[in-house]
Amino acid sequence: MAEQLGGDQALRLASFDGGGSRVLAQLFTLCNLMHRIRSELYPQEHDRIVLPCEYFDMMAGADFGGLVVIMLVVLRMTAEAAREAFLKICADVYKNEIENEAERTRVLRDRIEDLLKEHGQPLTLPLLVDDPITTCLG
Repeated sequence: MAEQLGGDQALRLASFDGGGSRVLAQLFTLCNLMHRIRSELYPQEHDRIVLPCEYFDMMAGADFGGLVVIMLVVLRMTAEAAREAFLKICADVYKNEIENEAERTRVLRDRIEDLLKEHGQPLTLPLLVDDPITTCLG
């Protein structure tokens, strides 16, 4: 990684940890950070999209944070798109009328499958691919 960054530049790492509200707060922070990064790197290009997977060298996540990392790295979503997708997934999975854990699991699986389909990805999408185009490790 250091060679790609110019030798002695520090690694840029992102970590998403924990369950629903903590990950949501981290996504809001990431949205603000990506806006600042775009403003600083491309001050004249207000419509330019800077993907987290193109800025960070490595991202990791636990629990729902792992799902966020998949959205950001594997599906190459913007921070805003990942935040909105995460909100929809949580709203569907944690509906009050779903009391059964097996049903919550089924709904979560269905929402993840929907997300893959929306991004034109197969349900068998490998999470780790040796791809020289991708600069971020998830």
